[in-house]
Amino acid sequence: MAALRRRYADVLAQPRWAELALAGVADPEGADFSRAQRCASALGLPILPQVVARLRADACDVFAWQGLTRLAEPEVLAALAEELLPLDDLANGPGDRVIGEHHEMALEIVVKALESHPGVGLPLIRAALRNRRVPVRRGAVRALRAWLGPQAWPESPEDAVAWVRAAHAVEPDGQLREDMQALLIEHKQR
Repeated sequence: MAALRRRYADVLAQPRWAELALAGVADPEGADFSRAQRCASALGLPILPQVVARLRADACDVFAWQGLTRLAEPEVLAALAEELLPLDDLANGPGDRVIGEHHEMALEIVVKALESHPGVGLPLIRAALRNRRVPVRRGAVRALRAWLGPQAWPESPEDAVAWVRAAHAVEPDGQLREDMQALLIEHKQR
């Protein structure tokens, strides 16, 4: 088994694989971009500029958004999402949908990535709280709850609290409504 691992590592260490992967991510509109992105990521290649270019060409590429969560600093991730995602259109709920469009899935991915970064991406959190998909709204509540934990709320938490209150008032999902209520109670006790 060790010999097989060494052989595999030797094959991956060949420069041609990195060259192929980088060639594949060079064209942000290329049909094989996602495959090349997977390869480049597996090889540990620095492809942040290429992934950003891909998202500028196709903001619906959920796989590129996932990759960006691992490549970019949270502030960069949030700024790009705020720029490229149609936040006003994504604040289209609430509803009880579980499956959504690509922009909605991208918003869910980004909001989840922001859980451990208090105050980063507040416009994304606001849009997520008003999205028609339950998982997106749940992600926003989780992020806010994580921010309320051992770390401090963002500078103006009252805005976020008001957003949760407004979302709670119209939330159709019983469990999520309870989670919102618990978040509001926790905040009040601080």
